[in-house]
Amino acid sequence: MIPHLFEGPLTACLSIDFVELACYSIDHLDTRNQLVLANALLYHLDSLLNYQNNDGGWNENETAKRPTTAAGMIEKNASSCSYATWFRLCSIAMISKTLLNDNHNTWEFRSDLGMGYHSKKWTKLNISSADIKKSIHYQYKLKNIPSVVKKKCIEFASKII
Repeated sequence: MIPHLFEGPLTACLSIDFVELACYSIDHLDTRNQLVLANALLYHLDSLLNYQNNDGGWNENETAKRPTTAAGMIEKNASSCSYATWFRLCSIAMISKTLLNDNHNTWEFRSDLGMGYHSKKWTKLNISSADIKKSIHYQYKLKNIPSVVKKKCIEFASKII
């Protein structure tokens, strides 16, 4: 999960699943692994915020170069969609509540289990900027080179097709 969070934007579904799993499990880790996972979540949060479209929403895919094609629907140009925006807002909220000590009432999505749920009983980790380690980012950037190359190849091939 950690290497994927360091990839930057993911599809809406992968993003919320990995973020939710990370937020559920982070307080069950030892301090060193908490720091690594916190760095991954903060990196992913920054990626989500930088990936937001001008209209305030988000694309379903991890890049605007890959419009959504599913169940007979084909987009010619990538565009914001409601479910992707919901998933990404939930991801942002879970990270904000878990790591940035954000007020639970600021992000009130769900009171039951499901996408966007965040228990008020969860441990709130307060991560400072001093805890953000660039060396962790670089370590995972190197590990993700094969995945990045694969994505670029798919983008290139989809342009040709």
